[in-house]
Formats: sequence, structure tokens, C-alpha cells
Amino acid sequence: MMRHAAIATVLIASALRGQSSSANPSMMMIEMKPGDTHLEASGRVGEGIFGRWLTLETASVSTRYRHIYNFLGQTIASNQQYQLAVKGSISLDNNGRVMVHAGLFTGNTFTGGWNNAGPGTGNGQSNLFLKQLFIGVKPAAGVEIQYGGIEFARGESSEITSYDYDGYLVGARLLIRRPNSAFFDEIGVTYGYVGDLTRPNVLNRLDHLNRSNYHQFLLAKSAGRRLRMSGDYTVDSGIGTFRQAITFRAPEIRIADSLHFEQYERAGAPVGYGLSAYAEKRLRRGFSLGSGYAQLDRRGLYSDRFNVGKRLFWNSHLAFNRDWSVMALATYTLSGSPLTATRTRFDIVVGYNLLHRLQSAGIF
Repeated sequence: MMRHAAIATVLIASALRGQSSSANPSMMMIEMKPGDTHLEASGRVGEGIFGRWLTLETASVSTRYRHIYNFLGQTIASNQQYQLAVKGSISLDNNGRVMVHAGLFTGNTFTGGWNNAGPGTGNGQSNLFLKQLFIGVKPAAGVEIQYGGIEFARGESSEITSYDYDGYLVGARLLIRRPNSAFFDEIGVTYGYVGDLTRPNVLNRLDHLNRSNYHQFLLAKSAGRRLRMSGDYTVDSGIGTFRQAITFRAPEIRIADSLHFEQYERAGAPVGYGLSAYAEKRLRRGFSLGSGYAQLDRRGLYSDRFNVGKRLFWNSHLAFNRDWSVMALATYTLSGSPLTATRTRFDIVVGYNLLHRLQSAGIF
């Protein structure tokens, strides 16, 4: 199956190779990472008071209410949580060739990016961790070397079949983004260490930079304005996994203007397979609806909304303005989980885009 998917990807890319590429379109809801409150990227970067040497990529405050039932109809969790996400970089030279990147987030585990606010189940928390800290060096145009506490490179795969967006690793990565000479838009090679699942503070994990249990080789390609695709081979603690993902944009289609499919095939023993299929429609400016199906064969470091079994899920997003937005999410497990595991989950999320406020004030 992996071989067939790879052949199909090559054929599609060849057919559309002649189309001109453009800037990436707005993101889908399944692409939203910690700190994202809207489906459009920030409109202004590096023009404020600190813009010459400090770039702020993300700054947001969010709160959510979640309610989770198990297969017995019992409530597992029903509480209010909050999230703080701040991510940026400092330039160490005038040309931006040497940058220090950092990310400050809530959440005290690998798959956790939220703190309990107090109301409901669980005790209130005030955790805030420096989860990302790495240096990025660009020795040539389109080439970057990253070293330290870095993010996962997922290509078009989401946290449904790859790694949770709240996750972290330490290591080194080589990125090549020279599509005119290398055909692929992005080529990435990562060697690092994945672990310390309850030690999110990067300063406590940098001593594992001399260890390596995670290796990844990734390729990503855009074909015109409509199609983006990626494939990677990852070895995590000796287990090899192939992943492929594709996103297709067609705003003129009435049912859905964005279609996404991703899958993985685990090559090690035991072999396994998982997938996610998702469609999203922007009904009007600022309001989007999406629905999908996910199937995972065993536990992993995925999003905490997904785990072993077959699930249907629904997403909705409403942006009131550039500052405020609200999301409503629902997940329903069809089969495959123990009786005590999650059966139904509802999330209501309110997000405030602090970055836009700072940009409007001319600070960033």
C-alpha cells in the first residue's frame, strides 16, 4: 500500500509540475498548532519597534471547556483549561543567518498543552515551560541547520497520525528548501532523541543531545496552488514507520473546498496501519466546518483527541475578528478501545490573538 501511494504521489506531481507555485493558502483546522487561534497567518512580521532583531511568530491566550465520556457512560473529565503560547526568534546577525528560536507553552506532558484552570475535575495548575530552544544557521540560500530543542517535522501529516503538536524532541535537523534545483520544496533529515515525556522543560532535556533514538527523512512538494504532499520514513526507538499525506484545495467545490488524507505503515514488528481522511468547508468569511474519520491501530504519541480505534470527528471555527475566535470540536469512538477509554469528547475553545494586538500597537 505504501508503494502504491508513493507511485500515485509521483504521478500527480509530474502531471501538475508545470503549474506555478504560490504562497501557501490558509490553514485547515487540523493544521492548527498551539497558539494558533485563526486560520490565516499573521499579516505583518518584523515591522515594529523590536522588528529588526526580534521576531514574534505566535502569542495567544486561550481557554477551553472539555467533557469526556467513556464506553460505560461515565465522565472521565469535565473541566475548564487554559493555554498560553509564545514563540519567537532573535537574530544574532544583520542578515538573519543565525537565529535563536524559543517557545514558551503551558502543559506538563508530551501530549499536553493545557493547564487545568480549577473549575471541574482535576486541580488547578500554573505550569509554564520553555519547550523549544534551538539555534538555526543558514549557511546558504535555502539551507538551514537546526540544533537543540526543536519541533517535529511532519510535512503534510497532522498530529492525528504523526506526533502531537505539543510534543518535543532534542537533536539536529538539516532542511533544504530549494525547489528550483532539488524539485522538492522541502527535504529534511533529523537525528534526535524523543523521550522525557513528563519533562517538558527543554533545559532539563538538552543533556540528551548526545543520544539518538529518532531518525527521520522527509520530502515535501507543492504542485501548483491546489496540491501539497509529503512522505517520510521515521525510525523511533528501533521501529520504522512510513508516512504519506496529501492536501487538495478546490474552493469551487460546493461540498468541501479542502480535502486531506494521511496514512502510516509501520514496518517493524508488529506491522500496523493507520489513516485519517478529512474534508473542510469555509461557509462564509470567518466560519468553517470540517468532518473526518481516523483509524489508528495502536497507542502512540498522537493528539490526545485520538488513540487506538476508529473515530469520527467534527470541527468548527468562527472568527469574530482578528483578535477573538471560538472553536467547537467533537470526537466519537466507533470501536477498538477498552471499556474505560474515551467514547465521546466535546471541546469548546475560545482564543485571543495577542500577537495581532502587539502588531497593531507597533511593538512587533
